[in-house]
Amino acid sequence: NDARVKNREAVTAAVEGAFADLDSEEVLAKLSEAGIPAGVVRTLDEVYEWDQALSQGLKIKVDHPVVGDMDLAGPVLRFFDGGEEGEVETTFSEHKAPPVLNADSEAIRAWLDGEA
Repeated sequence: NDARVKNREAVTAAVEGAFADLDSEEVLAKLSEAGIPAGVVRTLDEVYEWDQALSQGLKIKVDHPVVGDMDLAGPVLRFFDGGEEGEVETTFSEHKAPPVLNADSEAIRAWLDGEA
C-alpha cells in the first residue's frame, strides 16, 4: 500500500490506460473473470429505478399533504417472525410522509412539559 500511495499518479495512469477503451460492462466482466468482486456505482435515480431495489421494497410511495404523492427510501432491513404459521414478515409498513413545518410541535411541547 505504501508503494501504491507513493506512486499514486503512475498507478492511476496505468489503471486508466488499461481500461480506457472499455465500457463499464466490459470492465465488470473482466473483473469478474479475475475473481474480483465489483459492481456499478449508481446514481440515486438509477438506484430507485433498479429492478432489485424495486423488488425489495426499497422505494415507497407516500401521500404528502402539500406536494401529493412522493417517493421515499424504504426500509433497508426486513424483519421476519417464524411463528406457527410459518415465516411472516413483520417489517414496519405503515409509512408516512415527512411532516410539514410545526405539524407535531403542540404534541412535542406537551411531551416536553410532561403533559403527555
